[in-house]
Amino acid sequence: MSHVADSNKPLWITWERQVRNRSMSNRLNAQLLELNITGNRYKRYFVCLLRTSIWLWRWRSAIVFVQNPSLVLVLYAVVLRPVLRYRLVMDAHNAGVYPSEGGSPMLQRLADWLLKRVDLVIVTNDGLAERVRAVGGRPFVLPDPLPDLAARRELTQVLGELPITGLFICTWAADEPYFEVFKAAELLPDIRFLVTGNSKGREIGYGSNVPRNVILTGYVPHEEYERLLTTCDFVLDLTTRQDCLVCGAYESVAVGTPFVLSDSKALRSYFRMGGTYVSNDAVGIANGIRALMNDYETYRAQIARLKGLLESEWAGRKNALTEMLADFQ
Repeated sequence: MSHVADSNKPLWITWERQVRNRSMSNRLNAQLLELNITGNRYKRYFVCLLRTSIWLWRWRSAIVFVQNPSLVLVLYAVVLRPVLRYRLVMDAHNAGVYPSEGGSPMLQRLADWLLKRVDLVIVTNDGLAERVRAVGGRPFVLPDPLPDLAARRELTQVLGELPITGLFICTWAADEPYFEVFKAAELLPDIRFLVTGNSKGREIGYGSNVPRNVILTGYVPHEEYERLLTTCDFVLDLTTRQDCLVCGAYESVAVGTPFVLSDSKALRSYFRMGGTYVSNDAVGIANGIRALMNDYETYRAQIARLKGLLESEWAGRKNALTEMLADFQ
């Protein structure tokens, strides 16, 4: 890279690999700097700060996007902004607005301070936007674009053939009620549940053997993951977070597979057709799956319509953001 790059092209910085960063930076015509450094915390911070400094100095962009989390990355970008004189845009995920789920008052105060120190805060939904406004920040709502998945749903399955298969998209995080899904599986012995993600032994905490109709897939390569999305009967993605648009919902819409989602205001309002919404307990999950399968063709037709609606709405939001960023130049 030359010493001074094209300052007309924004720079997008993230300290992890995450689909949203790649899709958003591409659609906003920003240069992506994706740093995914392994090792202990001190090594990671040192290398990330060093490489971020080099890119900020060389790129000299008028607009810099930073992902939050990391709070450290955003804080560093805020500190350097008066020196390099760029406009700073934060792409705030849920953990960027509510670090440690609000369990650490010190981290929450830092997050709130950063939200009002940047020029613009991009969030995925109105609930997060309200929080940004409440602390003095300037929010802009832009959900993830639908992913461009290579695989597409082939309508070759016969619904009456068993087993019916649900793909439970799980990272085994604290906000995912995976044990309730196991209990729901016991109530639905005629349905097979594929559970993604590296459990790291967390299934042991269930207290008994995992139900026979639950299959823990572990980590699967991306192409295999896409195949599972397109060949399952439904996608299950649950969270106890109220202002979280789960990745599995975007993916299910992209490939046309009906979904079962947690019944939060954020999920119900954005993914407003194409599946059912459930309480995060075993009976609620089981009832939602039964309702989906009892009217399956209706939900499959709905999700096809939803895809077109979301793509059109996202294009409009993206154009509005582009105009706003043009004023920053």
